[in-house]
Amino acid sequence: GAAEAVEDEYPGIEVGIKWPNDLFVGSAKVAGILAEARGGSVILGMGINVNDEPGAFPAEIAGTAASLRMAGGKARSRGEILAAILRRFEELYTVWESGDPDLLRSRLESRLLWKGGRVSIENGTGTVSGVVEGVTAEGYLRLSTAGGPRVFHAGDLSLRLEER
Repeated sequence: GAAEAVEDEYPGIEVGIKWPNDLFVGSAKVAGILAEARGGSVILGMGINVNDEPGAFPAEIAGTAASLRMAGGKARSRGEILAAILRRFEELYTVWESGDPDLLRSRLESRLLWKGGRVSIENGTGTVSGVVEGVTAEGYLRLSTAGGPRVFHAGDLSLRLEER
């Protein structure tokens, strides 16, 4: 939903999703989303770089971070961006309530960065390498590994594209 909202507000840019929670334009991260389940509810948090200019990011992330202004060529009101995201969220929530999880899965998978690429996942107990196959109906990452198919839940892990 957030990716679609950004594209609504910045025609001409394409937003990809680095599973599980980052939005990218090209090779630069423009937003991060956190979700936490608590007592039967889900709490969402989102950080979006909206109007930052080149040079605004610390040196350690300057090469990998961007703002919507940098990607889309114009400054925008944060309120307009938020309203667009909320409109898309409402649309997706209605789809989810209708009981068609495959529609949400296919929308996520169509934006999934590194699909078909070899990645490494560090999950606290070790590192697993494999090829990104897609996501499950629940939104979990599907990898093809040397030991067979594996599914990874979002959580305390790090996903990296392997150099060829």
